[in-house]
Order: sequence, then structure tokens, then C-alpha cells
Amino acid sequence: MDIVFYTHANKSTGFGHASRSAKVARIIQTMNPKVKCGFYGEFDKTAREVISTITAVKFLENPVGKVGVYDRMDDPEDPYKWSNENFALLQRNCQSVVFMANSPKMPDLPEQVTIIGYKFGARHIGKKNCHWGIKFAPIEIDTVSARKASSEKGKILVALGGSEGSSATEKVITACNRIDEIKSIDVLSSPVNPITLQEVSAHTRKPLCVLSNVPSLGELICHAEIIFTSYGHLAYECMAMGKPICVAGQKNFQSLYASELTRRGLCISTGGISDLTVSELAHSIQNTILFKSKLIRENKRLFDGDGLKRTSKIILKILEEDNCN
Repeated sequence: MDIVFYTHANKSTGFGHASRSAKVARIIQTMNPKVKCGFYGEFDKTAREVISTITAVKFLENPVGKVGVYDRMDDPEDPYKWSNENFALLQRNCQSVVFMANSPKMPDLPEQVTIIGYKFGARHIGKKNCHWGIKFAPIEIDTVSARKASSEKGKILVALGGSEGSSATEKVITACNRIDEIKSIDVLSSPVNPITLQEVSAHTRKPLCVLSNVPSLGELICHAEIIFTSYGHLAYECMAMGKPICVAGQKNFQSLYASELTRRGLCISTGGISDLTVSELAHSIQNTILFKSKLIRENKRLFDGDGLKRTSKIILKILEEDNCN
């Protein structure tokens, strides 16, 4: 392989890392159709199928390639940590390695490793081979078209990807029942945490639709007036599309990171969803509706939709340099 993506998709980490890798692979292959991309890691059958709808890749038994891209969260409770054993495996099998950082803290890695990160707060001044900033957020959209698209008044999209089971989604739906401004509910079911209509329909008195295995979320996001999601890559995509979002933490670090986005005026954060009452959730959703104009304005100011394209260009450049050596 020219490029090997070492990533994964499971209930504890969600589908975001695999989705980002698949989108980067597709962009790179659009830029240069001769580039061969492979995926290595742990994926269940449904995750493999969804990855294959995003881009044509080969699933590998060994991560051997010219450029290795490490896009994993080896400790689901601590985004900064990674497996030294896994990372060393990629280093042994690839000429160059790119590390996709998940934390606001700069990873302590050798200078020959290229680091790409986007979380607010990292100190990277003087760090060689480091590309950092919100401009590298995992987003690939035409923001002009997305922001002109009309939304359906009163529609909320609920997307709690990595949440195992349906209890969190059921709680959000129950909260939505109490809000007059919400007229209909779309629920996005994750490839690694499937939710059925039968599981959640008993919790609503409003029109409800459950969608699964959606290869492109742009149209789904556009149709919603507001979004309720857990902290993750999807949250950034929604913000870039100019959508007011309410962000829940399902893990401690997610609550912390979401509160930083709220401090910057980019979303409304709920805190840890498991600790909230239905009334508290309803209050956060109502605040998202109340402050939606301000949230939309700040998001449009900050995001341009080209984060994944920038990331892809960096990886492709490394491959081209390796080919010249």
C-alpha cells in the first residue's frame, strides 16, 4: 500500500475515527487516483460495509505501506493516551508515520512523526512536523451551499453515535416532548451502536424517524433546524454547516471539551448526559433554540469546511516526498 490507515470502529470509540480516515482516503484518491490506500485495525461487519460506501479501500492483515496514518483512540476514557505497541507496529512497517491527535495536549512523539491536531489549547510553537489548529477539524463540506440549504422548522437531529444502547437517546427524545418548538425528530443510528425505531418510538409523541448506515450526512444535517449530539467529529461537521448544536458528554473528557466550545460561543453544552434529568436536558435544548442566531454567527465565522482537505494534502505530500527519496 501507498498509505495505510491504522484505525478502528467499535462501541467504545464510535465510528468517527474510521469515518475520518475513509474520507481522507477518498480525498487523496480523488487528488491522485493511482494512490493505493489500505485499512488496518478492528472493524465489525457493518463498519466495514459503511467504510466501503465512503471509499474503495482494501482491508489488510498487516499494516505495511509507505505512509502510515495512526487514527485511533486506544484508551476510550483518555484521548491523549495511545498504545505504544500499536504505534510501534505502524512505525516498523511504514517509511513515514502521521499521528492524528485526539487531545488538546501536544503528544510527546519523535520529531520524525508528523502530527495533525485541531483541539483548542495545544502549545505547538517550534514543534517540527506539527500541523495544528481548528483549520484541521475533521470537516469536508461546501459551507456556502450547506449554509444556504433550507432547514425544516422544528426538526431536531439526535445523534449520539458512540453511546452504547438507546437509553441516552430515549432520554433526549423524552426531553424533546416537552419543547413546543420541536415538531419532529430524526435519530441517527451509528454503525457501531445500532438503534431501532421499536426501541425509541415509545418515548415520543412527535413524528420520529430513525436512520442508519448513512454514507453522507450533509443532507440529513441540512434538513434539521438544530442538532443534539455527543462530542465528536460530527459536532464539528454540524458547526461548520452553520447549525446550532447542543452537545452532550458521554464521557468525562467529552464534557470538558464541549464546555470549551461553549466558552467560545460555538455550542450549548449539557455536561454529562447520564447525570442529567430530563428537565435539565430540555432546558439545554431550549437554550440552543434561544441562542441559535448567535451560535450560527460564531460557527460561520470560524469554520470554512476544508479541514479534511488540508489533512489529505499533508499526507499526500509526505507520500510524494517518500517516493522521491
